[in-house]
Amino acid sequence: MRILFLHGSSDLYGASKIFLQTVAIAQKNGHTAMVVLSNKGSLEDSFKAMEVEVHIVNLGIIRRQYFNLVGIINRFQKWRNTVGVLKTIIQSHQIDTIYSNTAAVLIGGFVARRNGLKHIWHIHEIIEKPAFLHRFLAWRFRATADQLIVVSKAVETHWQHALPANKITQIYNGIEPIQVSTAPDFKTTFNIPADVLVIGMAARIHYWKGQSYFVEIARALLSNSNSPLYFLIAGDPFPGYEYLLDELHAQLKDPIFEGRVFYVGLVKEMDVFYRSIDLLVLPSQLPDPLPTVILEAMQYGISVAATAQGGALEMVKENETGIFIPLDNAILAAEKIHAILPASTRHQMGAAGKERVATYFSQAAFEKNMKAVFEKNHSSLKLAIIGSRGYPYVYSGYETLVKALVERLPAKGVEITVYCHAHLFPKKPTHVNGIRLVYIPTLPFKSLAQPIHSFFAFWHMVFTKVDVALVLNVSNGPFGIIARLFGKPTMMNVDGLEWLRPKWKGFGGVYFKWAAKMATRFMDLLITDADAMQAIYLKEFGAKSVVITYGAETSPGADLPYLADWNLVERDYYLIVGRMIPDNNADILIDGFIQSNSTKKLVIVGDVPYKDAYADKIRSYQDPRLVFTGYVRSPETLASLYKYCYAYLHGHEFGGTNPTLLKAMANGCAIAALDTVFSREVLQNEQFGFYFSKSPADCTRWFNWAESHSIDIEAKRAIMHLGITEKYTWETVSDLYLYHLKSLANKK
Repeated sequence: MRILFLHGSSDLYGASKIFLQTVAIAQKNGHTAMVVLSNKGSLEDSFKAMEVEVHIVNLGIIRRQYFNLVGIINRFQKWRNTVGVLKTIIQSHQIDTIYSNTAAVLIGGFVARRNGLKHIWHIHEIIEKPAFLHRFLAWRFRATADQLIVVSKAVETHWQHALPANKITQIYNGIEPIQVSTAPDFKTTFNIPADVLVIGMAARIHYWKGQSYFVEIARALLSNSNSPLYFLIAGDPFPGYEYLLDELHAQLKDPIFEGRVFYVGLVKEMDVFYRSIDLLVLPSQLPDPLPTVILEAMQYGISVAATAQGGALEMVKENETGIFIPLDNAILAAEKIHAILPASTRHQMGAAGKERVATYFSQAAFEKNMKAVFEKNHSSLKLAIIGSRGYPYVYSGYETLVKALVERLPAKGVEITVYCHAHLFPKKPTHVNGIRLVYIPTLPFKSLAQPIHSFFAFWHMVFTKVDVALVLNVSNGPFGIIARLFGKPTMMNVDGLEWLRPKWKGFGGVYFKWAAKMATRFMDLLITDADAMQAIYLKEFGAKSVVITYGAETSPGADLPYLADWNLVERDYYLIVGRMIPDNNADILIDGFIQSNSTKKLVIVGDVPYKDAYADKIRSYQDPRLVFTGYVRSPETLASLYKYCYAYLHGHEFGGTNPTLLKAMANGCAIAALDTVFSREVLQNEQFGFYFSKSPADCTRWFNWAESHSIDIEAKRAIMHLGITEKYTWETVSDLYLYHLKSLANKK
C-alpha cells in the first residue's frame, strides 16, 4: 500500500510515539509511507532521521477552544484550504490509503471518501463531554472509517455502542525498548540526596491530567510523612493551555514545597526522568485511554499509583503492579501511596509491572497486530465455511471453531462467508458482526441434514468469489470433487473418528469411512485436531495432514449467583458438558454416579436438537442428585458452572482435541476423563488429569475415591490453567488457519 499518515502535532508524547512506531512498521512491511504533520517539531525530526517524506500542513485539528461558532468557522476554513493540498499529495504519490492518528484528525476521513481511498483511523481518546461531540465523532467514524483501531478495551467499550463491531480492532500500544541516555538524572541536577525517595508525574499539562491534584497529594505526603520525600513534575502545556503552567507555578510557591517539588518541563529523553524516580503517580481526572507513561514506568520496574479509570484499569494490577487512588481526596490518596513506599513493596510491585509490560504491551505484539491491520486493508482473502450449522450458533465443536475464527480472522484481512442451516434461523440477516451469511435449506434429520446442506452449499460456493473453502465434517469429503472441478481450493477439518461412533450404525458407519477416504483424495489440505488423530489418518488412509487443535479461553463474568438457578453450591457438584450422544458416554457416568456414595450433585449440561432414543434414556434417569440443565447458551452461566464444580467429567470417546475439555482446563476445573489416547494427549497423561475406564463400575470407583481425596482434587485444580499452552489458544489456532488459507490461495 501507499499510505498517507496524518497526525495533528509534532511532539513526542504518547500518541505521537505510537504514530512514529506505526509508520516504521508500515515501512518495515513493504508499504510506502508519507507523513503529514500540522506543525514542525521533534516528531518531524524523528521522521527525517528515518528518511520518511514529511509535509507540514495545517490539518485543522479539533480542540475544545474551537467549540463555538467562530471556532467552527475557523476549522472549516482550514479544512477548505487543506483539502486541496492533501489531494495534490495523494495524486502525486498515488496514495491508496489514509491513516488518521487520533480522533482530532477529522479531515482524513473526508479526504479519503472524496478521493475513493481506504481510511484507517487510530483512536486514542475517550470523549464523554460534550455529548454532541461524542455523537458527532461516532457518526464520522461510521461514515468514513474502513478500519478503527482503539488503544484499549476501555476505548472500545466507550465507542462500541455506536460502531459496527466488524470495524473495530483493539490493539494495545507497544512500548519501545529502553533508550539509555548519557545525561545526568534529576537527582544530580537538583542536588537531591541519592538515598531519598522521589515521586514523579509526567504528562501534558492540562486540567484533566491532574497536575494540580498531584501537588495537593504532595502537600499531604509532606505534611504527614517523617521520611524525606521529593517530587518531580514533567511535561509542557497543550497548545492554548499555557495559562495552566502559570497556575502550577503559583501553586508551587507555597513554602512547604521549597526544595522538595521541582517542575522539569518537557523531557525529551525520558530515561533521565525514570532513572530519577522511585514511584510514578498519574492522577488523571478524566478517563485516560491508555497512558503510555504508566507502561514506560512499569518497564523500568517502577511501581505506579493511578486513578481507577480508563486504560489504567487494564495496565495496573492493583496491589500487584501498583495501586489505585481516589479521584478527589488528596489525603486518602497520600495514605495509600505512603503504604507502598517501603522498598520491599515498591520493588516487588516494580518487578511484577516489568513482567506485565513484557507480556501484554511489548513492541513485538504491537507490531504483529498493526501488521495484520495493514494486511487486511491491503488485500482481503475471501473464505467460505461449509459444514457447520451456521453463525452465530454455538452447539458443538464445529460451531465453537467457527465462532473463534470469525472473531479473529476478519481483523487479519479475511472476508468470511458462513453457510447456515436455514431452518435453525427464524431471522435471516445477511450479515452479523461483518460476517456474510448464506442460508441453505436441508432436511432436519440427524443423518441427512448435513450432507444435503453441504451438497447445495458447495454448488453455491463454486459460483461465488471465494478464494478458499474451509470444510467441516468428514461426511462432506466426497463433495470436494465439486470444488476441484471448479478450481476452488479446499481445506477440511476432519474432526473425530465418525465411522466408529455408535450413533452411525450399519450404512452410516460405512458411509463415513468411505467419505473420509474421499476427503483424502479430493480435499487439498486435511486438518486433524490432535497428534493422535494425525497418526490414525496416516495409518488408515496413508494421508498426510496438518495438526491444528481447538483453542480455549477463560470466559468472562463467572460468578456464584449464576448457580442459583439450579440451587447449586460451590464445589458441591460434578459437571458433564456435551451433546447427549452415545460416544460421549454420559449414561456410563450417570450409572456409576448413582451407584456411588457421593453426597454431591451431578449436573448434566447439553441436549440434542432432534428426537433421539439415547437422549430420552439420559433424561429418564431418576435420582435426586441429578440436575439436567439442557442447553446453557449464556457464556457467563456456563463459565460459572465450570469454575465452581468439584470436578469436570469428560466421557468423549472418538474425538481429537475436544473443545469442552479445553474449556474445562481454561476455567480451572479438576478433570476426570475417559482413558483414551486423545484425552491423554490434551491432559498430558497424569499431569493434568484423572482417568476412568468405560464401565459404570470403574466410574463408581472414581466417584468414591474423589469424595475422600479433596486435597488431590484441589491440587489438580490449582495447576490446570498451565495445561493451556500456546498450542491450545485461539490466537495460535486462528494464525495457523490463516497461514494455510494464504498458502492455498497463493497456489490457486
